Amino acid sequence: MENRYTEDKAIESRSTINFVTPSEWAMKNLTWLQQYGHFTCDSHYSVLNRHSMQSLLCIITLDGVGAVRTALGTRMARAGDVVLIDCRELHEYWAPEYWEFDWLHIHGGPVYEIAHMIQDISGNVVTGGGNLYSAQSLRSIAEGSAIRLSRLQEANVSRQLNDFLVDLLNHVTA
Repeated sequence: MENRYTEDKAIESRSTINFVTPSEWAMKNLTWLQQYGHFTCDSHYSVLNRHSMQSLLCIITLDGVGAVRTALGTRMARAGDVVLIDCRELHEYWAPEYWEFDWLHIHGGPVYEIAHMIQDISGNVVTGGGNLYSAQSLRSIAEGSAIRLSRLQEANVSRQLNDFLVDLLNHVTA
């Protein structure tokens, strides 16, 4: 179910935020999706001094420019770039101008380890990483998670999320 996001005036009304409820089995054993969405923002959008979520945030920039700051430094994300943020660590991100992006909060499995391997090579922005998967293919993974799934379906979603991260790792090591 798609929900329009209206909490922040810097986020356009066509933006969406969606929550996923995986089974206890999936949360214990697999990589799983907690939230996903699509934001279109103006230059007033910002998330500052956050470190309280237990997830890996993946942002796929579709258009415009976003900025992200972590312990790895401050980087700009442009169309086709992927941002990886370990949300357990202090981070900030904002739109210095117009920014349109899809985002996923991922948990479990090897997500932090793979993300840190990627970040050791490329920092918190993978240039061109979003070109590996179309925005539509990531949306279909996310939307497939929004319905109650069997264990086999949850395992397939987990595989797809891990494949996305491993493909990013291959991209930065090529």
